[in-house]
Amino acid sequence: MKHQLQIKWQNAFIDQAIFELVKSLNNDDLNIHTIACCQGHYKFMSHPYVYFTCPVEIAAEIERNLGVIQSGCKLNFWWEVTGRFNQNNQLCFSIESDQLKQAKHSLLKTFYYYILKRKYIDDDLAALTEIIKDIQKEYKK
Repeated sequence: MKHQLQIKWQNAFIDQAIFELVKSLNNDDLNIHTIACCQGHYKFMSHPYVYFTCPVEIAAEIERNLGVIQSGCKLNFWWEVTGRFNQNNQLCFSIESDQLKQAKHSLLKTFYYYILKRKYIDDDLAALTEIIKDIQKEYKK
């Protein structure tokens, strides 16, 4: 699968491989809003991530669900939710894999993950999308 396409959505261009995750994550009713994202690129040596705002309880639920899924070996990489304050002192969160983040420091690892094993990243992004959808269903009840 080639990942050079971007999709225009809400006045922004979103990388094709991460679009469904971004789309599922954004939810005005639950006060979840994406700030930035990337599907990960070999050419730019960038890793996949989604940076967003949401209530702490939802971020904690995403992290809890990631732990459950990962303990069952249903993801190819270890993903986690981390929080940090932005320049406006607003607490923001990101979902990313430290393994993929560290790979960008090695040309060989970057080639391995982003060219040879790209399908594994895409499969994980699809699984993350389903996790987000399931959490949102629970919160809407």
